Amino acid sequence: MFWGRYERSVDPKGRLALPSKLLESIPLQADRSVFCLSRGHDQCLNMYTEREWNAVVKSLLEAAAAAPAESVLIRNRLLSSSVNTVSVDAQARILLQPEIRKYAEIATDVVIIGNINVIEIWDKAKWDAFEAKHSKTFDQIDNEIAKYMAARVSSNPGPSNTTP
Repeated sequence: MFWGRYERSVDPKGRLALPSKLLESIPLQADRSVFCLSRGHDQCLNMYTEREWNAVVKSLLEAAAAAPAESVLIRNRLLSSSVNTVSVDAQARILLQPEIRKYAEIATDVVIIGNINVIEIWDKAKWDAFEAKHSKTFDQIDNEIAKYMAARVSSNPGPSNTTP
């Protein structure tokens, strides 16, 4: 599980030092040296462990059965064509290829966000704008999600804890 906000800079060669706290949060049995990097929502980059990336692929394949075929094809093409495998070097850096930096409009300053099962890499100005826009409505969004979750639980009750 990933969490936290970290500011970093991309060096002139396109390398980005990863926060040690994020790397340390990866289970020991997982490979901490290789990640899958893809385009994310709102022009950020998503960085997954190999295990999490495999879960993403599985969910994409499952969603394909329910979504319109053309939408699935477009999404899968754009997402799959953006995926890079990145290796962590001895200084805990990854190389951000020019194409993926261009998509996210990353020049130098970035914000790295731990977002539960994915690490997001944002251009700092884009993150600041996203945060400013959505921080104002956080409580409203959080309440909407809580209502949805409560409705979902009540429509799918689990085993009863009552005794006969």
